[in-house]
Amino acid sequence: DINNIGIMKINELLYHNSELEILNLGHNLYGWDGILALMVTLKAVNKSLKILNIDDPSFKHFDQDFFHHIGKMLYSNRSLDKLSLRFNKIRSEGSDIIFTHLKNNVYLTTLDLSSNQICLDGMNCISILLGITTSLRSLNLGSNQIHDKGAKILALGIANNKSLQFLDLTNNGIRQEGLVCICEAFELNESIRIFKIFKGN
Repeated sequence: DINNIGIMKINELLYHNSELEILNLGHNLYGWDGILALMVTLKAVNKSLKILNIDDPSFKHFDQDFFHHIGKMLYSNRSLDKLSLRFNKIRSEGSDIIFTHLKNNVYLTTLDLSSNQICLDGMNCISILLGITTSLRSLNLGSNQIHDKGAKILALGIANNKSLQFLDLTNNGIRQEGLVCICEAFELNESIRIFKIFKGN
């Protein structure tokens, strides 16, 4: 229950500490003001942090434009390797913003966007990124709202991807039609090693 006062203190540590590599802030009582401060520091100052977890902030931001701050951080940051954004109320507009900025990032290897609200409309930008990225190794999209149509679009990116090794589509309402498209994409993909799709329909 560190709230925004606590997160500002942690941001000071992040600002001045050049050794910190892992920061897990998941499931704490803080809001987007604190996350904004972290994004500014990671964009402009900190060059050591490799793993960041900001799952489930208590005060979620329903305006998807806010995710431009996270996107701009990902565009500029050169150290972050793993990022977890579970339970952040990210919808398709927010995921588009994040993945658009990720096109210029060759450092992030692991991204967890599970337990958000990403649906069919968010799959286009994700699929495009998968077709061009050379760095992303692990992508968790579990417990969103992708369904069959979203799976078909995602399959296009999977077929052209050469880096992804882990893909989680758990609990997305994907039925046989979507699964067939994903599996056909795997025939053209030589990098995927682990695929999770339990709790489908």
